Amino acid sequence: MDSTVAGGNTKDFLEPGFDSTSVWLAQKMLYESLYNDTALLDSNSLMNSFYTSMGSSDIATILQSEIQNQMLTDSANMADTVVYNKFLETAQSTSSGIPDTNIRAANYIAMSNIYLSTIAVGTNTFTSGQLDTITKLALQCPYASGDAVYMARAMYAQYDNTVFFDDLVLCTPIIMDSTRMLRALDKPQDTSAKVSNVSDYILVYPNPAQNILKVFYSSATSASMIFDLTDMMGQKIVSVPVANLGTVEIDVSNMADGLYLWKGRNGTVPIQTGKVSIER
Repeated sequence: MDSTVAGGNTKDFLEPGFDSTSVWLAQKMLYESLYNDTALLDSNSLMNSFYTSMGSSDIATILQSEIQNQMLTDSANMADTVVYNKFLETAQSTSSGIPDTNIRAANYIAMSNIYLSTIAVGTNTFTSGQLDTITKLALQCPYASGDAVYMARAMYAQYDNTVFFDDLVLCTPIIMDSTRMLRALDKPQDTSAKVSNVSDYILVYPNPAQNILKVFYSSATSASMIFDLTDMMGQKIVSVPVANLGTVEIDVSNMADGLYLWKGRNGTVPIQTGKVSIER
């Protein structure tokens, strides 16, 4: 397969529906192998030519960034503040210098910058904007959006480690109105959530919420759904439409702290239900 990738003969390993990213991921894997294995690099002129041609690409710069980010987790480096700060500065510089030439590179840059401004400096919490970026990418298919999706999921686990991302579903192409869409399905993000329709998925976050509650919706069959929020007595407080593959922000700053019930529905048919708490 290495020679196939290096020679540009990509048809044998393309993932149906994800051609460009399949090629990009295969090239990235081969470039990393050649970087770490000089014997393979020098095995023939084809490998050497491929490696040289990729030298100024986003793939080469991303690999350097990944190596530098990994070095930040080395306990020996972390023990020496001066050394660690030097590694951090280098990693930040490399991350900002990655060519933003495609969606895979753009996603990596976004995740790397969040990592370097939070986890890398000892902060295990994210701003609402960072969490929104992480969540949206974590819900995508890595064959469409690149392996930065896995970075997003690892960071999302810092916030909520109960969520499971099922790529067998997230990466299932569905043709709807001549437009290729991704059906997103996930295990509920809290133990109270119940799913009644496996073609629809709702993510309600953050949970607990403070002032803003966000609702993400993805469906294989529906253009939109209605999201209802009620108190524990059944009094409806919020009812808003959410478009397919859309996110709605709900202002809950005037709501009292406590536990609330939510339901997503198509007309009168419930899609998914759960609970969310508001804590300040």
